[in-house]
Amino acid sequence: MVDREVLATALEDLGARLTEHLAAEEADLLPLAAAHLTPGEWHRVVLGTLMYRGDPEVVADMVSHLPLVPRLLMPRVAPGIHARYARRVHGTPTP
Repeated sequence: MVDREVLATALEDLGARLTEHLAAEEADLLPLAAAHLTPGEWHRVVLGTLMYRGDPEVVADMVSHLPLVPRLLMPRVAPGIHARYARRVHGTPTP
């Protein structure tokens, strides 16, 4: 019973922290992105970062729902897009 309570408390804490993080992104990051990135730039950055940092199974599932051409190209193109973005922003291809 104690293990379930510990897990429940940890999940509640995680949920609260995730909600706080997402609210901060929405309030702080998205207005900056809208002001300084074109929609195409935003999509390339997000997809490249997701493919670089995301869980491979989740990324594979997401890509599997794309139309054929993007489904074939994204795994090959997105890592390079992310590396160029990271190099420009952080000075290294892998922040």
